[in-house]
Amino acid sequence: MIDSPSWSDIGSASDTHSLFGQTMGYVAATAGFFVLGAYLARDASYVWGLRGYIAALVCLIAMKFARQSARASTGLLFAFGLLFGVAMSPTISYYAGANPQALWQAGGATASGSPPS
Repeated sequence: MIDSPSWSDIGSASDTHSLFGQTMGYVAATAGFFVLGAYLARDASYVWGLRGYIAALVCLIAMKFARQSARASTGLLFAFGLLFGVAMSPTISYYAGANPQALWQAGGATASGSPPS
């Protein structure tokens, strides 16, 4: 068996629901920052997209070293969402110009959980 304290002391159902709710809140906020970054950089060049990818990767690596500080980890997570939105913005803009229907299908499939037809 695993001797880790995190596995040996499994919390109650209310603790699990609380942790799940907090995690989903972080996911939603990060997705919001992603959308904000993509919107702000909607006219950015591909060079800015590459810079966004590199900066987002730096944020992920920095989160490993900021584990002891919840504020720093949360700030880096939100910065990752914003920078990843900046990184994806040129690609999203390209698809919006070339085939807008593909974006609608991808968004609908993501929302419904089913693959696009």
